[in-house]
Amino acid sequence: MTLVNGYPSTAAVVDTLGGYAYFVSEQSNITKIRLSDFSPQGSKVLPLQGHSGCSNYGFPSAVIDSIAGFAYFGPSYSCSLQR
Repeated sequence: MTLVNGYPSTAAVVDTLGGYAYFVSEQSNITKIRLSDFSPQGSKVLPLQGHSGCSNYGFPSAVIDSIAGFAYFGPSYSCSLQR
């Protein structure tokens, strides 16, 4: 799915109780979509904290706790160790 900001989604979760889906893009932007009419309801950029010697590859995984109202997005890093 191509999001409002033009980037493809890398992970998504669906809140069946609330009626929304959340898509995260390669650029760490989360977009909230209302499922009743598939209209965008807003977006937010996730802050990425870099690690020394690591490259960030976005958020390829996601899980939601609809009861508690939280979604979790897992980042992906590639690190090289130097001696």
